[in-house]
Order: sequence, then structure tokens, then C-alpha cells
Amino acid sequence: MINPVTLKPAVSVSDMASQVNLSRQRFYQLIDKGIFPEPLRDNAGRPYYDRQQQLQCLQIRHDGVTPSGEVVLFNVKR
Repeated sequence: MINPVTLKPAVSVSDMASQVNLSRQRFYQLIDKGIFPEPLRDNAGRPYYDRQQQLQCLQIRHDGVTPSGEVVLFNVKR
């Protein structure tokens, strides 16, 4: 189970990719495909994920199901 209390208020895209055990490049590919949500942007335009989005990404990775109900299969690292 994912504990939202342990999540930071905001994390970079690289940190989020690491949390879901994907490379940053693969994570961006899955964002472009609509699997993971688009990151928010701060005043300087830097992308980040807030707690709610972090939880959503972790849930998608854990369950293999997007919010729209699409099933996603992830490869397992060896």
C-alpha cells in the first residue's frame, strides 16, 4: 500500500521516474502516450509532480491500470 504521508510536497520528473522504477526517457514516453499524467510547472517553467500526482503515478505503476481503465504492462527489470 502506498502511504501518501511519506511523499514529498513536490518532486522532479527524474525523481518520479525513479520512484516508479523507470528511466526518465521511458517515463516521458509514457507521459506522451497518456499513461502517466503531465507534470505541473512552477513559475520558472520547471516540471514537477505534487503529492496527488505522485500517488497517482505510483498507483498506475502498482496496479497497471490508468485512471481511464486502460491496462498497462510494464517490463520487470532484471
